Amino acid sequence: MKLHFSASSHDGAIERRARLIERYGQHEITDADCIVALGGDGHMLHVLHETLPHDKPVFGLNFGRLGFLMNHYASDELIERIRNAETAPVHPLRMHAETTDGAQHSA
Repeated sequence: MKLHFSASSHDGAIERRARLIERYGQHEITDADCIVALGGDGHMLHVLHETLPHDKPVFGLNFGRLGFLMNHYASDELIERIRNAETAPVHPLRMHAETTDGAQHSA
């Protein structure tokens, strides 16, 4: 399995990313089978947003405080964990609004 690793600015995440790349290799997002995000929920949301056009699964490894969107960090058997993971489709929301002065906004 070809993986692409992305880490938040947290020192532990950056260090672990380097170790994981040593162990599993690093592939371009376009060539990867899965993107592994190391960080907290904020980093996971960032990676999901940035990689949405690539239509690749993202597997999160927690380095934040709670990690509602993330899995527990463990470097062993990572590929097996990814293969056994349940998918959760993400449907990003788009907002279109008009202000009282008639200006249009999209987000």
